[in-house]
Parts: sequence; structure tokens; C-alpha cells
Amino acid sequence: MKTKIIFSLISVIFCLAVTTQPLTAAGGLTVYNGKIETSVQPGSNNVYTMEIANTSDAPMDIGVEIKGYGMSPTQDFISLPPKDDVSAYSALSLLNASPSTFHLEPGKSQVVTVTAIIAAGIGNGGRYAIVYIHTTATGSGVGVISAVAARVLLTISGSKLDTTSQIASADLVKSTAQQPAGISFTVGNNGNYHFKPKLKATVRNGTIVVATTDLVAPGWPIIPGYSRQFKLDLIGTSPLLPGTYQVEIEVKDESGILITKGTFPLSVTENQTLLPPATTTPKTSTIPPSTLPTSTTITLSPSTTSTVEQNSRSFPALLAGIAAGAILLVIAMVAVGRKRK
Repeated sequence: MKTKIIFSLISVIFCLAVTTQPLTAAGGLTVYNGKIETSVQPGSNNVYTMEIANTSDAPMDIGVEIKGYGMSPTQDFISLPPKDDVSAYSALSLLNASPSTFHLEPGKSQVVTVTAIIAAGIGNGGRYAIVYIHTTATGSGVGVISAVAARVLLTISGSKLDTTSQIASADLVKSTAQQPAGISFTVGNNGNYHFKPKLKATVRNGTIVVATTDLVAPGWPIIPGYSRQFKLDLIGTSPLLPGTYQVEIEVKDESGILITKGTFPLSVTENQTLLPPATTTPKTSTIPPSTLPTSTTITLSPSTTSTVEQNSRSFPALLAGIAAGAILLVIAMVAVGRKRK
């Protein structure tokens, strides 16, 4: 089944649900258009669609809920029960999904409509929630419940976007026989808008740089009111010797704009092995990496499920790539024509 791109015109607002790779949980629950990341106008009604498919060989009953979007220092996102979503930037009360329950035979699909009603005085920044699509338990005993968490990230058009953030104190992660030394720290978003962090650390002895890190490319966003822990491998031409150093950490957004930076003392009590520059590869941005199982075997209970999410590629970016390729092809054809003349 191919990803479907669906356009809706509601209250003269053109809404594009960001196209993603299908999100598939174990058990055959598959969601197309499984992320909404877009701008919305104050005082508008906005409609997005997701297609829910049963790609298994067994029938399933499906439930669709709007839940809170949370994080933890070691998890990129958490589906929060409504009562636990107390963020000032929650989109929980703005969203509605229909239908909320339905049955799917093998190979069948159902379009779910997600409506976002934005008040005229909504305020500044972003609004966040999760559309939680899951199989439902029937009967009693032991069974498997699968779920997909489709993230919603709305930007209030024309509002003031604030990504004020802070870095918690940096700590040395000691080297082992298998791993080089590293720096761990936590970045907290105190603003009103999410960002995907680019991270870099530099260790100095006075004015002399003794170790650095790769510039870690942005991954999952940090949403307002939450923090994320990171670990960066240290790179250097010689071991880091015992002593007291200064480590400077820079946090930029995905476009390269500096969000925050900080300098912290770093105490080293024994020789630390560093990653040689010749063998460096950009990696390791979080401690520990999030584990997102797609399903679990449980005693049947609708409140106990597992989730899956995936990174996405936006449809506008795909169109831009196609357009760029077409322009290059036209230029090449004109050049060939001139040579023939």
C-alpha cells in the first residue's frame, strides 16, 4: 500500500499533514502520514488525515486517542495520559480524532481525520500532542497489544518563538577498554518552541584545546518544558591526563543558530583514552539510546502498550529535490543544443 498525500481546505486554510515513512508496529498495525508538523493560524480550523492499515492476516479492533506529548532525560518522547499533560504548550485540548474506534479486516484500511481548532488568542510558540493509535484488547487472558504514537508539532504562525535553553553541568564519562572518554550533559528547553539540537564540546587546558567532539547532527526535538541527556565522545591525539580542565558546550538549532553555550570545570583523576581523529565518525548523541519496542506480550489491559515512531522526510523537501533535478536537466539540454549549433 502506497503512502497517500491528502489535501484539505478548511476555513480557507490549506493544511498539509507532513508525509512520513509508514509507521509499523509488530502485529501489522501500520499508519501512513504518521506525523503532523506544520504551522497553524490563530482563529483557524485545520484538518489532517492519517490512514490506518491492517497489514496482518488477522482482524483487529483499533482505538484512536489524543494523548499528551512528553519526554524524559533518556526518552525522545512519551505518550502521556491526559491527566498528566499539564504543559502550557499542550495541544491536547485543541485536537479531535474521528473515528475513535473501528474494526479492520486483514488488508483493509481506514482514514482517520484529525482536526485542530486554534483559538484566535492562542498565544505564542508551539503546541504538542500525540495521536495514539492502538489495537484494543478483547476477552481475557494473555495477548499482544500494539500501538503507534503519531507526534503532532504545531507552530503558531506570526507568534514569537522562544528557544531559551540551559545546559546542566558537564560530567566526564570515563573511558573503558571498549569506549573512549566522553562528556555527558543535559539540555533543558525553557522556551515556548521546540528545536532539534546540534551539539559540540571543546575541552581546554587554559587556552590550549586538548580534546573536542564531532558536531552531532540534530535528531529528535526537545519540546518546551523538557530536558534531554546527551553523551559526546571526546576526540584527541593523546590521552587526557589527570588535572582540571574547562569544557565549553555549544547548542545550536538545526539551521546552525546558537541557542546556548556554557563552560564548566572538568576534573580528570586518571588517564583517559580519547578517540583518535583519523577514526572519528559522527555518532552517539544520547545516553542511553531510546528503545522503542513495537509490541509486547501482556495480560490484556488497554493501559499497557508499546509504541513505535520513526524519523520522517517531509513532502516539501521531496518536491524541492525533484524541482532542482528538473532545472539541472533543462540546463544540460540547453548546453547540448548550443554545442550542436
